[in-house]
Amino acid sequence: KECGRRLVLTELNRCVQDVLRTTRVEMQQLPRPGPGRTVSCGLFYQAHYQRALQRCEDGVLSKIGLRMPSKSQAAMGSEEAFVRDVLKRYFGDFLPENTSLETTLSIFSKRTVEAGAVLWRAGDECSYCVCVLEGTLHGMQPSRKAGSADRLACIAGPGDFIGFLAMLNHFPYEQTVLVPKEAEDEDEGACRLLVLEKTKYQALLGDDPPFAQALLRGFLRQISYECRELS
Repeated sequence: KECGRRLVLTELNRCVQDVLRTTRVEMQQLPRPGPGRTVSCGLFYQAHYQRALQRCEDGVLSKIGLRMPSKSQAAMGSEEAFVRDVLKRYFGDFLPENTSLETTLSIFSKRTVEAGAVLWRAGDECSYCVCVLEGTLHGMQPSRKAGSADRLACIAGPGDFIGFLAMLNHFPYEQTVLVPKEAEDEDEGACRLLVLEKTKYQALLGDDPPFAQALLRGFLRQISYECRELS
């Protein structure tokens, strides 16, 4: 059901196996004691259960016109228009009535980082998160094996935030984030970023809790989208 246009809760109103059959999810057959006897299993397989829930969520979200934030290149005519579009998609559904996009924009700063630059290293204390406006960032996951090279864990492009999970949870950064040195085409190289300092977010928690909560809810929604992409 919908609560104040802000939160959507998905509920299965039938048993899981009925939902699985309706969505045509293939259920494995497990043998039962006795000759020629089998039982269909859905709830016992996490992947099946998640897929059924995802189908239900997709239906609800499509009915109310919500969709995942776009990760396409900016085609808004100007950087300012693209920034406003990104902030609206992430936080617009949660902002208090007295908080405008201009107010949201005012807590961010902009920064240009050259190719090859390292924004932060895995294990560093989190001090800010960023959104890519132009260019690409690579998130490198340290290897658990001594002497092994870091592996590429994520690629952030225009419209993607990175580093917010560490900022919200007061964790060190999990990955080393850098601007790749070798661009695949001439349009890449230096990276243009929108920056949210941790100190500004912490100040909002005391000065304007509804505004800070709106940012938190926007980031949490993005986390849920990313988790569903991996499931």
